[in-house]
Amino acid sequence: YSDELNCSILFSVQVLSLIDKPLAHVYLGFPVFIAKDEARKAQRVATSLIATIKSSSKSLAGKIIDLSISGCKLTAKDVIGQADTKLLLVTKLSIDGSDKIIQLKGTIKSQLAIQRADGEFYEYGISFNEITSEQKGNIEHYINNI
Repeated sequence: YSDELNCSILFSVQVLSLIDKPLAHVYLGFPVFIAKDEARKAQRVATSLIATIKSSSKSLAGKIIDLSISGCKLTAKDVIGQADTKLLLVTKLSIDGSDKIIQLKGTIKSQLAIQRADGEFYEYGISFNEITSEQKGNIEHYINNI
């Protein structure tokens, strides 16, 4: 992964030779195919926003730990759902000295269970769906002013 290019580079090569002495090294063939995958569609910023997560019939508490106009990373103590679960995030953004409550429709793209000394919690990668121009503007303003 390259932070400068904001992408991952993937390729497959044949190992031609392994040498142990006098210094360990590997001879590799030249890759036939090289793939580049852009990691992020938009700039993300670290946050600590309290959120309410509404999914099917339940409403749970969580925290948005990074945010962009295309999605966010969210933590929760409870299982919200699996990949492709649709949800609604409700959070408050401080914009120009006033608080704006925004509701964002999203889809879970990834889930990771994390075990810590104080218990287990879950991290979710969320992609926003159907974001309005007003919501996009509010998020961009928030990101540019933190």
